Amino acid sequence: MQIIYVITKAERGGAQLHVLNLIQHQLKQGHNVFLLCGTEGFLTEKATVLGAQVILCPEIIHPIHPLHDIKALFVIRQHLRRLAPNLVHAHSSKAGILTRLACYIEKIPCVFTAHGWAFSEGASLGQRLLGKALEKWIARLGQSIITVSEYDRQLAISKKVAKPSQLFTIHNGIESITFPSQSENVRPKNTLIMVARFAKPKNPKLLLEAMPLLPKNVHCILVGDGPSQSQCKKLTTKLNIESRIEFTGESDNIPALLGSASIFILLSHHEGLPLAIIEAMRSGLPVVASDVGGIPELVEDGVTGFLVPRYAKPKTVASLVLKILNDSELLEDMGKAARKRYLMHFTEKIMLDKINNVYQNVIDNY
Repeated sequence: MQIIYVITKAERGGAQLHVLNLIQHQLKQGHNVFLLCGTEGFLTEKATVLGAQVILCPEIIHPIHPLHDIKALFVIRQHLRRLAPNLVHAHSSKAGILTRLACYIEKIPCVFTAHGWAFSEGASLGQRLLGKALEKWIARLGQSIITVSEYDRQLAISKKVAKPSQLFTIHNGIESITFPSQSENVRPKNTLIMVARFAKPKNPKLLLEAMPLLPKNVHCILVGDGPSQSQCKKLTTKLNIESRIEFTGESDNIPALLGSASIFILLSHHEGLPLAIIEAMRSGLPVVASDVGGIPELVEDGVTGFLVPRYAKPKTVASLVLKILNDSELLEDMGKAARKRYLMHFTEKIMLDKINNVYQNVIDNY
């Protein structure tokens, strides 16, 4: 089978890691895999190493504009005609809209994964209105849509963006890893960690503002890169917490970093279903995270961690972190519960089996 994956940007992020997992799986199954991407970066480099054929399509990264979008649609259609795939799987809003339209015109089976909607709460009013209108229009073509959380599926249904029969919830999943026994892997008791892109929706500023309210022996590891990183570094200086914060930048060794921490933190304003939280659960970490998007489907409040309101105050975050840190039994129990929940619901195999079923259903019924 010949499969094309299409995504707007190659920068490291949850959607890109998800696509990389799909590419790796399909290559192992003996399929021919192509990646059509608007930029070069993390995803294109990794996909090339795996053996996928990468095609750059910079036309799809422009802001929405009739002339640019007509050109991008033309280029995508050219690639579809040349490669004649059995299936196309699109990711991210801009690439998703253009690719679904191109596949409809060229009569090629297509699946779209929504890694959160542009009209989710937390996005700007203009973004919500435009995103809803475009998604509602393109969904009329009738193609299957995978949502990474039931929250996103229900949101699309409530906004009448797509028919319920078009929408399939498939939670993200990641590869299982065997970790050392507790006796071999004693965790630090006072280390927090956040793995996320430094950007406004991830809200790293709130975690930093909570740090002065925690004991001075509590440290924090911030993993990732992005446009707001320099602002966050300035904030650590302003708050006089530089010695307690470690900025690692991007890392290919996330499991080891998670293994050096005691609690995972993610305080986003809006989310789909963050892979970073699933990685933390796999590592047996309690999670303190925002009650937004699909996060409540990952974090069982009071069992595997704690949920905080979207616009929580630093005091709220600090109090929940201290509640876990000050109770070693709770810390251990939450970590074990998180690991168990990952194994039951969020492994890579569970996700891939469900996605393959959607693929087969789409091809058989086209």
